[in-house]
Amino acid sequence: HTMLEELSCNLTEQNLYRCVDFGHIWGPAVELAASPPIPHGFAVNQDMAYCVYLSYRGGSLTWEEACRVWHCMDRLGLPRSHTYYLDPSLMHPTLMKM
Repeated sequence: HTMLEELSCNLTEQNLYRCVDFGHIWGPAVELAASPPIPHGFAVNQDMAYCVYLSYRGGSLTWEEACRVWHCMDRLGLPRSHTYYLDPSLMHPTLMKM
């Protein structure tokens, strides 16, 4: 799907879970909670890295596929982790919305 295809039938955003939101589950909260602040793109990448891990744990990705994504992130110099993801009290509210 292109972003236009994904959003064109959801103009009132009744469905908040869209393909274009990859990286925007926890990323915005990490971006706001981080001190010092982190750039939006870094927060989105960290979110994607965590989602890749969850996809591996859930059986949607193989370990090799997950590593391939993480290696690409590393080669691009993008951070893959933040202490936010280790704090269940910060992760839980977002998980409950899923």
